[in-house]
Amino acid sequence: MLRARVDNLVLRILAPRETEEIKKIILKQGKIIAAQSTRLAFPDILKVIGPQPNSRWQIKKDRTSYFHSHLISNSLYYLSHENLLYLGPECEALYTEWTKARTESKRSTKMIIIKYSDDRMASRALINFIHSYLPEKSGPGREPQVVEPEIALKLEDGWTGWKLSKNFLALIFEAPVLSMARPFFMTSTAAPGSEAAILLDRIALTFFQG
Repeated sequence: MLRARVDNLVLRILAPRETEEIKKIILKQGKIIAAQSTRLAFPDILKVIGPQPNSRWQIKKDRTSYFHSHLISNSLYYLSHENLLYLGPECEALYTEWTKARTESKRSTKMIIIKYSDDRMASRALINFIHSYLPEKSGPGREPQVVEPEIALKLEDGWTGWKLSKNFLALIFEAPVLSMARPFFMTSTAAPGSEAAILLDRIALTFFQG
C-alpha cells in the first residue's frame, strides 16, 4: 500500500498482494500521479496573523492550521462534540496559538478565525456558540438575548472574546489579559485592498498587554 500527500493530491494505492515487483509498480504509479499535482497557494486567511514588530507575542507555527471541519477544529481545541460554529466545506477556518517570549510561562492563547459563506451564517454561528458554550449569556428560553459583535469575558482559564463582522468571526480563548491597548494583528503581510487586508480591518479583536 502507498499513502502520500503531494501538493493538492492525496494518494492511496492498494494491492491484493505485496511482492517486490508489485511494490515497484505501485511506486512507479505513485510517481506518475504525483507528477500531475499542482502546487497550492496559501489561503489569504493565513496572511492575517502576525504579531506587531515590537510585540513579545509569538505565533506557534507548529500549532497553526487551516481547516474546514469541526472534527479538525475539535482536535486542535476542543469545544464540544457538536458543531457549535457550523463549520463545513463552505467555510474557511484558521487556528493558531500565541505565546509570550522571554517569560517562564508555557501557557498559550488560542485563536480561531472563520470566514463564512455569508453574514447570516456567521451571525447564526455566534448565536449558537454563545448558547452552547456560554449558556450563562443566554436569556430566557435558552436563546441569547443580545448578540454583541465584540466582547471579552473573564472565565476560569483566562479571557475569552469574539469579534463578529459581516461574514467573519474571530474567537479568542485562554488569553491572560485582554485590553484595548494595541492590535495583535499586523497588516504588513497583506496587500492593500486584498481580502486579507479587508479581513484585518474587520477583525480587530485581539489586543494584549505586554
